[in-house]
Amino acid sequence: MNTLTTKKKWQWILGIVAIVLGSSYLVYKTEIGTVTIPSNVSAPAESLVTEFTVPEGFEMNVFARDVEGARVMLFDSKGRMLVSQTDEGSVAILTDTNSDGVAEEQKVLVKGLNHPHGMVFECNPVRNPECHLYVAEADQLTRFSYDAETATVDVGTNVLDLEYNATDRHKTRSLVLHNEHTILISVGSTCNVCNEKGTQAGKVILFDINDSTASDFATGLRNAVFLTKSFVDGSIWMTEMGRDGLGDTTPPDEINIYNPSRSSGTRGVPNFGWPICYSDNIHDTNFDKKTYIQDPCNDTIKPVVKLPAHVAPLGLSFIPEEGWDESMWYNLLVAEHGSWNSSTPVGYKVVRVVLDEKGNYSATEDFVTGWLRPDGKKIGRPADVMALPGGVVYISDDEAGIIYRLARTGEL
Repeated sequence: MNTLTTKKKWQWILGIVAIVLGSSYLVYKTEIGTVTIPSNVSAPAESLVTEFTVPEGFEMNVFARDVEGARVMLFDSKGRMLVSQTDEGSVAILTDTNSDGVAEEQKVLVKGLNHPHGMVFECNPVRNPECHLYVAEADQLTRFSYDAETATVDVGTNVLDLEYNATDRHKTRSLVLHNEHTILISVGSTCNVCNEKGTQAGKVILFDINDSTASDFATGLRNAVFLTKSFVDGSIWMTEMGRDGLGDTTPPDEINIYNPSRSSGTRGVPNFGWPICYSDNIHDTNFDKKTYIQDPCNDTIKPVVKLPAHVAPLGLSFIPEEGWDESMWYNLLVAEHGSWNSSTPVGYKVVRVVLDEKGNYSATEDFVTGWLRPDGKKIGRPADVMALPGGVVYISDDEAGIIYRLARTGEL
């Protein structure tokens, strides 16, 4: 991990060039859609909390600040929070030493990574006396031996190459532990809309820990940015960003579900439609000009939840029973990162996807709002969300570099 290969050196060089060009562009273009991009969040973190609207009976505070580019959150066995800092190339570790809901200690766990994003722990005493921490970098899946007593890692080992170029449109790779010996890896498309056949892009890949092999788990996913596993039936839920270029309302962003034990009649690897289909099996004739005898979208899987176009759904987390009102049990919290190309800004909030005990969808409701001010300016962008027992929610904000903590204040 300390010596970069020639391939990685070129990726870093191209990445730096892309950043410089992008930064130069933003000097001249300070607005995306109608959302003015602030140069920084100048207000104190504590004062930002007052701008949020939270559910009745909950209170919000700043758990940690100065966590630049905070994305995916993960807790270790000692209650420390690990946070991937994708643009910083590092993973931070935050410790609430006195259990007051504020992290008093922050340090870098590992640095020098290539856009780290998804993280999972795999702890198998038979295979390894210590836990393994897997981190999804843009170009590889890296495994670290993690010592929870000292909160330290070894130098890390590349266990799987992932296809990546610095010019790729989607560089974040997300992870979820599928079972005790397999990990799911989401690899976004390299483009807005294009044919990615024969590559890893636009898929969720299944990685076998035992033999280090990879296979396709799901296809037709433009950018399934985050994944989570239902603790009710083990199904995999994925947030999915629809393509750009078809207007303010088309296509919807999505939440997709796949349960291998109940594959809804699909054969083989499930196909969720992209790039030629979107939403409820609608053929994207703007991209795909071919003529078919049969509808090419008939066998693609429809989204379970359709969200407004361009809200950019990212982190998602199921609400557990303990410490939560029964009306929210098994509901899903989703962080909407917010639009960058809508004429009217949308997203910039955390929503609650209302589900019944069988996982059937009924509605989407606002849960936490306030990242988008009434004047059209934004104070940040929610990225990941984590609902825990005891009525506690953590929300990462990758633009403001803040981790927020939402907690119940009243009795059930």
